[in-house]
Amino acid sequence: MTKTMVNSVPSYMGHFRCLAGRCAHTCCAGWEIDIDEATRAKYARVAGRFGARLSAAIEEDHFKLTGADERCPMLNDVGLCDIIITLGEDALCQICRDHPRYVNEFEDGVETGLGLACEAAARLILGWNEPVRWSGGRFWRDDSDDAWLLDLRDALRAQLQDRRMPLEQRLRALCPDGTPPVDAAARFLATLETMDAAWTDCLARIAPGDDARAEDALWAEQFGVYLLDRHMPGALECGDADARIRFVALMTRLVCALHRRTGLPPEELCRLFSSEIEYSDENVGSILDWLSA
Repeated sequence: MTKTMVNSVPSYMGHFRCLAGRCAHTCCAGWEIDIDEATRAKYARVAGRFGARLSAAIEEDHFKLTGADERCPMLNDVGLCDIIITLGEDALCQICRDHPRYVNEFEDGVETGLGLACEAAARLILGWNEPVRWSGGRFWRDDSDDAWLLDLRDALRAQLQDRRMPLEQRLRALCPDGTPPVDAAARFLATLETMDAAWTDCLARIAPGDDARAEDALWAEQFGVYLLDRHMPGALECGDADARIRFVALMTRLVCALHRRTGLPPEELCRLFSSEIEYSDENVGSILDWLSA
């Protein structure tokens, strides 16, 4: 009998809509766009002028990015994808179909969430009024290898979402041994690989002794819950659950401190954080190693 895998999504997932040409930080620029083998074969069969344009836009297994802002050659002047316009959404390569979604796989199910590097996703997630829930309930078996971690994450999420307490008190309950100061975190993050100078400029605004308390705000809670949901599953492979809990608490405090220092909208700060930190496995790994030391 074939085992049925649960596909679990957060409660806001069905409300996500791409901003398309209205997006100020398009995912079609500044990122290398790999083309999966099946899509390359599909593009090779496209005839006529558009087929020739596709062929000229591809180098080996990715699109040739153009200009100083490294735009996908299929992105037109009004910020729309000419592949979608000409061939339809089904013609997109896998990475473009998936973005900004991320996937965590378990023995008994798959979780599909939205990444904060997308400004539409950031607005949706940080502005979601209700405590986030995942569809499918407790889909894992008690005897699965994942159960301990997923049960722990459920308990930690419940702590983070307990709105009877200020958020800073919830973070202290989450991580009673404490975290490094936010100024030390800002200095460390500034040593990592960066793509956008705006992120470095933000980190430089943090001063020694800056207030490290989390803001008692909806967006800050949702940011912490997002980090917990997205990053805790990595402990199944890496065995670093304690460091990942510290990561959640410290990064929530840091982004709150950046909000106080810069005055930037929370969704912009969280988008920058996600683009600069989350979308680099090396950067996330370096932070977790630092928090494990």
